Amino acid sequence: MNRALRPLLLSVRRRLRVAWAVATAQLLAPVVAAIALLLVLLGRLTDLPWAEPAALWLAVGAALAVALYALLRPVGDPVVARAADRGLRTGDAFATSLELDGAAGDSVELPGSGALPTTGPPAMEKKPLSSSNDAFPGS
Repeated sequence: MNRALRPLLLSVRRRLRVAWAVATAQLLAPVVAAIALLLVLLGRLTDLPWAEPAALWLAVGAALAVALYALLRPVGDPVVARAADRGLRTGDAFATSLELDGAAGDSVELPGSGALPTTGPPAMEKKPLSSSNDAFPGS
């Protein structure tokens, strides 16, 4: 990874993990709450002493599972770079920098730093425009 991009991509990776955890928790919360409510009602209506603690452990376990998975979930460099590009509206500068990192003859820096690639685009061959007779051979 480009040393200049490392701090930025690490902070974006942390933010992606937090955003994923919050979004997943919001999706799971109604399901976990409904199951916990059913367990509490089951404990109130019947003589099951384990139902209410089970509801509490279910909620705590779900929260811990989401947090632990968010910490351990691998987030690849291309995903992080694309997220940074979208958030900062840099036009794929970070994703391109990751793709070109280590390529021979290329020097990619942060946007606005003034560094240009050492290799230019391939030379374009100029061709004359075709006349209308060439476009329609039968006419």
